[in-house]
Amino acid sequence: MKSASIISILLQLGQLLAGVTTTTRQTIPENESHAREVCSRITQIKMLPMKPNEGDLNFFKGLDPAYGQFRELGEAAVPCLIGKLTDRAVMNDPRQAPRVGPVTVGDVALWVFCDITGMQLQQALPAAIRRDYKERGEYAYLDWVRADSKHRKIVQQNVTKWYSEHSSRKMPKQVP
Repeated sequence: MKSASIISILLQLGQLLAGVTTTTRQTIPENESHAREVCSRITQIKMLPMKPNEGDLNFFKGLDPAYGQFRELGEAAVPCLIGKLTDRAVMNDPRQAPRVGPVTVGDVALWVFCDITGMQLQQALPAAIRRDYKERGEYAYLDWVRADSKHRKIVQQNVTKWYSEHSSRKMPKQVP
């Protein structure tokens, strides 16, 4: 029994000296799995904050537990959110704004992405739509993105480009 304990300690010491611990090996896949699990619940978001730059994690969790989980994940949620930008499944509109037509998972993914990263929504849009956005705000985005399903792919490409230019994190070649 004692020799098994000594061997275990020696193995852990060897891993520690090599810079890789059992905890490190387990944490990375667990975090990725947790991020995917949280991201799959995006349709559970019932309310987005009016001012996402104001408030702490406890405030966000109290406002909406599902949204709070995304904020807690932070940038770990980004690849999955980018992957959902083209999702046209209709869901309840979690904004505290006048409702104008259906809102999709892709729309909510974009709003949450902007809240987490600080990107301004208009940066996801082509130049011509940005001009309209200055006057009409999110309604310009919603009208444009609903007009053609290809527009969501353009948003996804623009967001991916913006994120790769503004983050020290590397984006995977294929977004999950």
